[in-house]
Amino acid sequence: MDAAMAAVVRETGAFGGLLYVLPPGDTALWLVIVAWTPHELATPWRRIALSDPIPVADAVCERRLVWIGGQEEMARRYPRPALVLPYDFAMAAAPVTSGTALQGGLVLLWSGPTHRSRARTSVTPSRRAAATWATSCGRPRTAALMGQVRTAVHAHATVGASPDDVLAGTNRLLTDLDPGLFTSCLYVHLDLAAHRASLATAGHPPPLLRHADGRTELLPVPPVLLLGIEQDTRCPVLEMPLPPGCVRALYTDGLVGAPGTDLDDATAALAGLVEHADPTDLGAMADLLIRHAPAPGDDIALLLLSPGG
Repeated sequence: MDAAMAAVVRETGAFGGLLYVLPPGDTALWLVIVAWTPHELATPWRRIALSDPIPVADAVCERRLVWIGGQEEMARRYPRPALVLPYDFAMAAAPVTSGTALQGGLVLLWSGPTHRSRARTSVTPSRRAAATWATSCGRPRTAALMGQVRTAVHAHATVGASPDDVLAGTNRLLTDLDPGLFTSCLYVHLDLAAHRASLATAGHPPPLLRHADGRTELLPVPPVLLLGIEQDTRCPVLEMPLPPGCVRALYTDGLVGAPGTDLDDATAALAGLVEHADPTDLGAMADLLIRHAPAPGDDIALLLLSPGG
């Protein structure tokens, strides 16, 4: 468990983390693992009542991610811990669940206000992986917005949430923070051993599937609002088989969209390129697809998945 906690801290780029358990029938969280966190910071919070005005208590009681962007926000929303912990750090607190049962809470800490965001992929020894990306819209606060999205996605994914719950939790965070901030987002979970994938997406084009015989089709994904617009938005999960020899193409609209370009025609052209490309050389396929984008200067994210035999 200590090694798993250390891996979570390392993968999220946090400087430390705290893991709490909620014993059955108890009304308090108990600190069980401290990872790379100063003693003076962790000591006052070894036991936290669920009724305490503390971020992790709110996260567990409300079953949602609580994001604190820095000292000023901490003082405004949680004055009690802000007085005890006069440090400038960002914090994410999330519930830990097993099925529908609450098991505890997770806290991750970053030095200073954090505004980091990147698409990320991680693979574990169990041959499972996850990937996500997002693009921002709305008012020009991109760095802060993408840092919050990245942290929200990682916090929910870390506790084993399904793709639709990952995006639902991220959406609730954005609508709570500021209704003027919104983003598209895609999250895909891969089970490489079972050759299956499940994904949820908000505001991204539907993926393409190239079968082993070369046939290429567009997979239907119901359109969903961007995250941050409606608090109760739910993103349906698309379950996809990943048989040997197939290629899945996941991409942002920068690969098919441009002023004056018909989106359906551009998507059909993209499918034709995927169909005739060499499925054994994904690097060359990616170069080909990006080279033929209708607006090469636009931001583009592309993920090609092709499982082995």
